[in-house]
Amino acid sequence: MGGDEKRRRGYQEWLDDRGFKMAKLYPAEWESAIAELYFGDLIWAYVALEGVDQAATGTARLKDARVVVEFWREPDKPTGVWDFNLDLAGALAQLGRAEEWLLENEAGRAPSTDAASGAAGRAFTRMSEGEQARWRRRDTDSPGADEPSR
Repeated sequence: MGGDEKRRRGYQEWLDDRGFKMAKLYPAEWESAIAELYFGDLIWAYVALEGVDQAATGTARLKDARVVVEFWREPDKPTGVWDFNLDLAGALAQLGRAEEWLLENEAGRAPSTDAASGAAGRAFTRMSEGEQARWRRRDTDSPGADEPSR
């Protein structure tokens, strides 16, 4: 399957996918969301934003922001080399999709100081307002409600 096309699928199907995929994370300890990039079942990179203006709204939040990537070593390869089954274009495309999602999410977030929030509240504020609304509406009894994103 591979790719990060926008469609819902079950968690097991996501796990079984041997291609490129992305999990969208909203950690309380970071200033923005994180895109966790996978190739098969292995994490190969984290992509995040730094320098976000937390007091601003919309695209003004991104004025001084930069995209940062933390690469992981492929297990059992001492050199840290990834071959992506010779699909370098797929890896570059996935980095581009991660950047696009992070910028879109950040531009949709409300201003936040995190001063009075607990960890769950801080994590929730890492989501765009649109994503927060989707989480509030979701059916918690449906299978795959907490599935990773593609």
